[in-house]
Amino acid sequence: MQGTLWDGEQESVRYAQLFSRAVDVELRLNDIPIKTAKADRMVTSGIPVRQFTVLGQNVLSVICGDRRAAPTRGGWSDIGKVTARVADFAEGEQLEETAGIERAVLRPAFTAESANPMVQSAPFESRFGADWAWYQAQIIDPVAARSALDQFFTSVHAAYAQRNMEPLVNLFEPAIRDRVRAYPALSIEGQIRMTRGRFARANPEHWAVEPLDLETAEYRTAAGGRLIQALDGQGKPLIRSVPLPGKEEGDDPWEIEFTNLVGVWNGRLAVLV
Repeated sequence: MQGTLWDGEQESVRYAQLFSRAVDVELRLNDIPIKTAKADRMVTSGIPVRQFTVLGQNVLSVICGDRRAAPTRGGWSDIGKVTARVADFAEGEQLEETAGIERAVLRPAFTAESANPMVQSAPFESRFGADWAWYQAQIIDPVAARSALDQFFTSVHAAYAQRNMEPLVNLFEPAIRDRVRAYPALSIEGQIRMTRGRFARANPEHWAVEPLDLETAEYRTAAGGRLIQALDGQGKPLIRSVPLPGKEEGDDPWEIEFTNLVGVWNGRLAVLV
């Protein structure tokens, strides 16, 4: 599928927005996970999504769950709420729920009879898009490719353990080039600098990565089988730092996670999102 990036909409920026309260939720666009939120926090976020949009039909979806409701309780939290939408905003326009040109919206209703988890989707047409690296990637079978995936993530884990992104910069090339195509204000050189500086905020005194357990690793497919998301046995990113102390006293601990999605690009595994 050949398409143009903007097709007359170059003055707008497409965002996926998520509001969630008292519900575990994963937001996906074209089956690509772009935002997760836990039930113990209220989340309001906006994510620019040009690089996840294709020319023609697209699908916005949410996967919602309430861990407290199952299996001992029926129904959902009384205050549970999720709103997800895709909208185009003019440059500088406030990302409010009623603003922008709405392309798709989801407002799940949680009742005692609702399935848990709940999946809802909404299609929408786009007049712009492109043949992104993830869209051109070949379908990958996580079972057949298990050995290659294990080797790939072992090398990524080793680089994380050494706080060294330099060996991985080439792996990020397809995703970097797509971001620059989607957002012309960005530059390849700037994105490479950001990739190299991924560990810049982490004090080496506190630095360590969680052990890599390939036996319990889950290679979850996305983008219709084109991408792989690597999770550990707890559903967390397979590769991540141990919790790091905040810069200021009282700041919440934070982690550096490998949340990127990988796929087969030009015959090799690479970071495509």
